[in-house]
Amino acid sequence: MLEHMITVIGSEAPGRAVLSGLLGAGMSPGQVLVGVPDKNETIPDRHAAEDLAGSLGLRTAPVWNCADADLVLLAVPPEQVDQVVQHIKPKIDAGGVVISCVPGVPVAQIEGNLPGESAVVQVLPDEAVIAGRHGTCVVAPGTAAVPEDVARVKDLFATMADVVDRP
Repeated sequence: MLEHMITVIGSEAPGRAVLSGLLGAGMSPGQVLVGVPDKNETIPDRHAAEDLAGSLGLRTAPVWNCADADLVLLAVPPEQVDQVVQHIKPKIDAGGVVISCVPGVPVAQIEGNLPGESAVVQVLPDEAVIAGRHGTCVVAPGTAAVPEDVARVKDLFATMADVVDRP
């Protein structure tokens, strides 16, 4: 269940909550990277990402180097999604899954910026999960996400919340 390698890009509240929940459920800090931008980049916020990694005892890596992760979690502000996805696009491997915890950004928008075979699954945690309590996460797979991709994501989030499909 927690054998994945995950790169988290962004330090918005959903990303922080997901990381805390995964670590609390037994994911090893060695399985998690927090993406930080290059020194000449401003998206996502470098200091916030470094603070997030430091507060949870996690390693950092260049945000655009997510090739070793089988799951890439986006937790950036909605206005930064397109720019971040353009930067990670060359590093998304077949079999990898992009998880969007960004409210207000349709899965189709993210899929449109990635290669056609890239799996995207949107997961929207409720306020309870974001506050660090057990709550509910709503899952909505994109068109390229196969049942196995969705199952991996659901298994991951089931460690911290009730997982339901978007109606």
